[in-house]
Amino acid sequence: MKKSTVIIILIVYLASIVVIGFFGMKVKVYDKVKYVQSIEMSVQAEQEEMFEFTSMGVDANTQNHRYKLTIYFSSYHLQDSQGNSYLPVILIPHITYDTGDVAGESESIVYKIVSNTDYEGMGKVSLSKRGELRCFDSPMVFNVFVSPEKSSLVGSSAMIEVWVV
Repeated sequence: MKKSTVIIILIVYLASIVVIGFFGMKVKVYDKVKYVQSIEMSVQAEQEEMFEFTSMGVDANTQNHRYKLTIYFSSYHLQDSQGNSYLPVILIPHITYDTGDVAGESESIVYKIVSNTDYEGMGKVSLSKRGELRCFDSPMVFNVFVSPEKSSLVGSSAMIEVWVV
């Protein structure tokens, strides 16, 4: 190869690096992974006298928020179209990410009833994917475990001890 050919190839190579560096593509991360840091709960019902909701602090072992929900079924139950008595309570999560951002409606939450007795199978209680808890009978005691569906940090869940009286 001639000396002039090598110099031309080298100049074109260096010029292409400069042009691509100047006009090149910039990489943006659109789907960042946000880790759920904590879930704090609140409860809503038709009347505030239907329930009593108190925070029990943070569990020392799991670092999860703990709550106690007392539902006064006998005083405030409603009737559905088939004549069944029930009391609806809505569990509302307040989600905080590790970045400090607060989650909107897009965060998926998993609600799970934990109990020695299968109250859901017996038809005494139902819990929807959106957090609507319906109690059809009393007295009973069970726990509701609230956790994020996606990635989370240790202690990012919540446990609600439910007493239906």
